Amino acid sequence: MVPLLALAVAGVAGLSLKPPVIDHVQYSHIVQVSAAATQAVKQCRTENVDLRPLVFQTQTLVEYETHLNTNTEPGIAKDLQQLVKQFEHRTTYSVKYCQHKLSEIQAASRTMARAVSGVSKYNFCDSNVEERFYWYQESYALDLISKSEFKELAEDVRHLAGTDRKACSTDQAIKLDQSIQVITDVIGMMEGL
Repeated sequence: MVPLLALAVAGVAGLSLKPPVIDHVQYSHIVQVSAAATQAVKQCRTENVDLRPLVFQTQTLVEYETHLNTNTEPGIAKDLQQLVKQFEHRTTYSVKYCQHKLSEIQAASRTMARAVSGVSKYNFCDSNVEERFYWYQESYALDLISKSEFKELAEDVRHLAGTDRKACSTDQAIKLDQSIQVITDVIGMMEGL
């Protein structure tokens, strides 16, 4: 009797008891991007990081999403691909840059996976944008990354944080805006150096 009553109350309240529709293929591609980034970050202390699996997985994800006819944010996969391409095109890089860049790709792909799986919407409201930025600042202050590496990482986190805020609460959006402003100010100050 109680389960029937719960169903009736849920129906009256307008709650959907259906699980979210998940595109398992898309989810799998996103997880593969995250896994490839995880494997690549383990190579950061070596001479050459093999980005081929990561390049392939992000290209596969972009191709798949390009041919989807859904309400998915198509730019998010392209943003991931852009992060990978930036890293791929660097002829030299520091160990810390490698770790930061690949962790940014991991974080973005994991956030995207949560969104696609229906666990949460795609947003960086709770992704500690300012904390990630301070890691980059600390690495720069300790001469572990170059000025150009720092600027690129800061731009990455600023861009990803501004990707989608529809799921943010008002407080989260305000905090995110403040974090983005701090990053923008620091990048602006660096332009003058």
